[in-house]
Amino acid sequence: MASRALARPAPRRYITGKAFHSHERAHPITMTISDEDAVRRRRIAFRAWHRGTREMDLIMGRFADAELATLDAAALDSFEALMEQPDPDLYKWVSGEAPIPPDVDAAFLARIRDFHVTTGVLRA
Repeated sequence: MASRALARPAPRRYITGKAFHSHERAHPITMTISDEDAVRRRRIAFRAWHRGTREMDLIMGRFADAELATLDAAALDSFEALMEQPDPDLYKWVSGEAPIPPDVDAAFLARIRDFHVTTGVLRA
């Protein structure tokens, strides 16, 4: 009895969660403005919950969960800029332990702080 090699199926590729065979043609993805906005908001929410320190995960993540849907483009820009700051500095600014430097959006930082004061996470 001759040994018979098993035929391997064509490799599968994944684009946007849909599997297709390598011989099928992938259609280019076109995104609308609302799709791009939704992707941006999901990316910000993920980054807010994955900061690096648990304290900042809770502070930024809870704020993002509650307020992200209501933020306009300028506020989203401010939120993204704040998330570029190091966790220790950001924590000191939100908690009021250190003064806010002039190059940081103090109004948006105050919005985050006020949110957590009203929810009881931070003291006034």
